[in-house]
Amino acid sequence: MGLFLKNRYLFLFGLLYFSPPVLWAQDKTGKEEAPTEVSSTGQPVSKLPVLTYSYELKGLKETDVPGEFESKSNLILLKKRPLYSSFALSKRAQDDLEMLQKVLYSFGYYDASTSLDINDSSKKDISRHIIFSVTTGERYKVKTVKARFEPLGKGPAPCQKDLEELGIHIEETFTAEKVLSAFDKFKDHLANCGYPFAKIKGHEAIISRPDKTVNLVLKINPGPYVKFGIIRLKSSGVVPDTYVKNRAPFKEGEPYDQRKVDAYQDKLSTTKLFNKIQIQREKKAEDTEDGDDMPMNVDLSDAKPRTVSAGVKFGTSVGIGTKLSWIHRNITGNADKFMASAEQSQRLSLVGLDYQLPDFLKVDQTLVTTVEYKEERTRAYGSRGYGIAAILKNELAEGWSYSYGLMVESVRLSQYSSIIHVDGVGVPLGFTINTQDDDLEPSSGGKLVIDVTPEYGHLGKTNFITRTQVHGAYHIPMDKHHRNVLALWSRLGMLFGGSVNDMPGDRRFFSGGGGSIRGYGYQLAGPIDGEGKPLGGKSLFEFGIEPRLRFGDSWGAVVFFEGGLISDTTHPTFKNRLFLGLGTGIRYYTSFGPIRADIAIPLRKRRKDSGKVVDRAFQIYISIGQAF
Repeated sequence: MGLFLKNRYLFLFGLLYFSPPVLWAQDKTGKEEAPTEVSSTGQPVSKLPVLTYSYELKGLKETDVPGEFESKSNLILLKKRPLYSSFALSKRAQDDLEMLQKVLYSFGYYDASTSLDINDSSKKDISRHIIFSVTTGERYKVKTVKARFEPLGKGPAPCQKDLEELGIHIEETFTAEKVLSAFDKFKDHLANCGYPFAKIKGHEAIISRPDKTVNLVLKINPGPYVKFGIIRLKSSGVVPDTYVKNRAPFKEGEPYDQRKVDAYQDKLSTTKLFNKIQIQREKKAEDTEDGDDMPMNVDLSDAKPRTVSAGVKFGTSVGIGTKLSWIHRNITGNADKFMASAEQSQRLSLVGLDYQLPDFLKVDQTLVTTVEYKEERTRAYGSRGYGIAAILKNELAEGWSYSYGLMVESVRLSQYSSIIHVDGVGVPLGFTINTQDDDLEPSSGGKLVIDVTPEYGHLGKTNFITRTQVHGAYHIPMDKHHRNVLALWSRLGMLFGGSVNDMPGDRRFFSGGGGSIRGYGYQLAGPIDGEGKPLGGKSLFEFGIEPRLRFGDSWGAVVFFEGGLISDTTHPTFKNRLFLGLGTGIRYYTSFGPIRADIAIPLRKRRKDSGKVVDRAFQIYISIGQAF
């Protein structure tokens, strides 16, 4: 035995003595340093050629696995790092094989089997071809998702969330990406019911091989249960503290709800009184116990109170229109707003003063007073006069509001070769539901506005008129990023009190023009007399559909189809012929809203008794903001 060991050591000594010095190095990723010889000058010289390789996945053609594999593969990510031995290549491929098995599990292929084969891909011995062979088996489906809370505190049981709300559907094939997204939603959900410090500890996937399903158990540390505490305000004091605190949609002692904190942020932002708004929890999880009140720190910096704005629009039938306004927010230190505005176009001249006082008599009730002088010049009538209104607007809940008030109007009206004076007192009533995600550029949600105004006075040949109008719009996103939107709108109007000929022209319903049925001139989508003057009616029905498509960051295009009718009866009658318009347009998106340019054609053209055309071949509209 001793002789064997002695000869063995002699053999190793001789091998090291007579072999040229070769330096080898390899890292964990399979990267090697080239084997080198030392030259006569003492510098290393490369000896072995670099291996090249290609790879192939078999059995995965109709799955999403290859894309996920390629994003994580060391064979791809480390391809520029040279390899000098088959051993290093084999290690790199084995690492990818293990990763491939995990990817298959993440897509629900729990019965999958894999194998690896490395072959010479050509006669050159420095080129290798790697083959990953996969038998996927049946893909597993999600059966249940349950939460296990560890540890449970003294607060109420954490709120649960069903599969549909988490974005997982029963019998849907398993995908790790969807499951992780569901876990995030579950964590966010806990922050909406008193557990803002919840943490995901991990999960278990319990596999049922007989029915090929997965039962997921989510391990969650819910953290302490907390309630809203007092609001600690840090601001300049220019805006009253009471106004800021009154905007909070939560009360002290209510369970903590992150949605209400976000709504508070949005509510303060829409006032445009502040440049910076930061709302943060005062305590950290380690400083909080079950049942504690959570003080909320609100840090504000004031925005500039004054704003000057101007706008321009163009329509073929109304010419160029301009609008100028000056706004002062917080003019008396009560978060109140004063606005002076002027508007001028071919058909309208208007000067108005508006004053808004929030929290008038009670929280979330705003007093809106308006004084305006207006002159209108339309084909149907001409008018000039003034109006005064005082309206109380109340917010019921987020997006829900109602209003009521009093208005007085005195107008000198010229219509159909006669001059009349219209003096009336009205009680405007309104109700609004607004679920749009953005008022300037909505991409989802809708808006419903109902206005009813009973009015009494000298109103043409009648003394009492009730004007009712319902307007709705809805926006349906056509992709998950909300870049392409299908927009729909409709309007219904009805007048009660006397015949249409008894009513002043400015109280009647008209249709046509921008914001109505594009393709027809202003007020021209309805009955006309022999001279081409619009007659108006007692009822109105309009509708429209407009797909909106985005191209790149700044450009978009739309097509639209709109229609409607005017009736001389209180309710719209479809015995009257519909007026239809068809058009297209482009949009240029800016930070302050889209600039739109539309061209539309009328699908029904008419002539005067003299034979002259009433409806032009097309109408053009240019303005800021979407049509609806």
